[in-house]
Amino acid sequence: MKRLVSLAVVLVLAVLTPETAASLSAERQSQAAAAPLGGVVATILVDPLRVSLSLQAARPRVGAFVSGTEAVTNHSTAVLSGVVATLKFPLTVVVKPSASQFLGILPPGATTTARWLICATAPGTYRVVAEATAQDAAYDFVTDSQPTSLVVTDGKGKC
Repeated sequence: MKRLVSLAVVLVLAVLTPETAASLSAERQSQAAAAPLGGVVATILVDPLRVSLSLQAARPRVGAFVSGTEAVTNHSTAVLSGVVATLKFPLTVVVKPSASQFLGILPPGATTTARWLICATAPGTYRVVAEATAQDAAYDFVTDSQPTSLVVTDGKGKC
């Protein structure tokens, strides 16, 4: 299984030599047949995942829990399996339940969500990112949301 880490579109390039030509699949060999040795064979893969993160409150006090929701959408025509949502955060942030949640199968065009309770143990501005991973028949996909700021003000609460 190949792992694809994507920003939106990933270009996979390979210099065509006799060795690389022999290692290509039958489908790729027929595509590469027209390319001269020493040429470049390219495949463009569009990442099917779209990930967003929303926080209920952007300025909680220390010790206050904030609700966070990650939405994962499959923009492909293929079923994605093994979908996992993960929240990435600094060590001074407490997350319940665990940082990773297994979401299962995501049909084409479908959206699924994961929810967390997030609490900071110290004041500050924290960068929180949602990540989704999934697989189709040929690739593993890893996609991050845009970073979301969590600005925590002083307080006496405990997480």
